[in-house]
Amino acid sequence: MKQVKLLVIASLIAVLGIAPSVYAASTPATPPAGSTAESRLKQRKAEREIKLDEKDTKRLTQTCVAAQSKIRTIYQSATTALTERNKAFYRADAKLWVIIGRLKLADRDTYALEKQRTNFAQQIADFQTTSNNFTQVLDDMQVLNCAADPVGFKALLETAKIYRSQVVSKSNAIRDYAVNDIKKTLTEHTTARQPKTEETQ
Repeated sequence: MKQVKLLVIASLIAVLGIAPSVYAASTPATPPAGSTAESRLKQRKAEREIKLDEKDTKRLTQTCVAAQSKIRTIYQSATTALTERNKAFYRADAKLWVIIGRLKLADRDTYALEKQRTNFAQQIADFQTTSNNFTQVLDDMQVLNCAADPVGFKALLETAKIYRSQVVSKSNAIRDYAVNDIKKTLTEHTTARQPKTEETQ
């Protein structure tokens, strides 16, 4: 997905000149509906448990405002790219429903394909949730007074990195599932519906 220009996020650590935090990159939780930027910041700080020494605090305070302008560009690019990617996934899901309907009309057993379609839809929904969480974190990073709260800014940055990685891996997983599983089942249906030649009879 052209990496959604998301690799820029990883380079922000170098731009800010801060050593990576040592912690288990546990999956961030999806904030509750209606959450505020303040409550989300509190959540991310609790999840990431960021510890900055005096040197990193000073360096981050001095560079984070400039980094926010880069984040703004990333946010705009990511929002556009992820919106299009989600639309493409949902179009594929809708198309699969149509195919299942046609196969049923042809008296084909669609149980396996319907099960795959359910899994496919779940993967798409999960991808959209992760996409939304990723862009939300980027948005929160832009509005934060980072110089006043360098720990909060670093917590959001680390959260964005985790979501960025998940966006890429989940997008690839959806593609692989469509190609390796769904396409295989569709091919089997297509082959079964083709007229048999004398050699195959």
